[in-house]
Amino acid sequence: MAFEESKKGFRIDIEDVVERVRGQFVMFGNLDAMGLLEKGSEEELRREISRQIAAGRRNKGRFVVSLGSPVTPGTSTERARLYCELVHELGRDG
Repeated sequence: MAFEESKKGFRIDIEDVVERVRGQFVMFGNLDAMGLLEKGSEEELRREISRQIAAGRRNKGRFVVSLGSPVTPGTSTERARLYCELVHELGRDG
């Protein structure tokens, strides 16, 4: 199951979805591509990736870290690389 990031007047929190799904489905994260990936600080990005990975572990590990929408044109290659590095780093912990 993949979910769009929160926008358009609604909020989807991966932790709430994991609580409802209870490991019955593989979940895809919904990290905010514009607000966090493109424009957030490194610490905000790290914190949200870590939060989503922790939620995924509560989903019996049936979780794929993912964005909630396509990478925006304003996202630098360096930011995309940082995202991938953080996912690998934080995914190993725990």
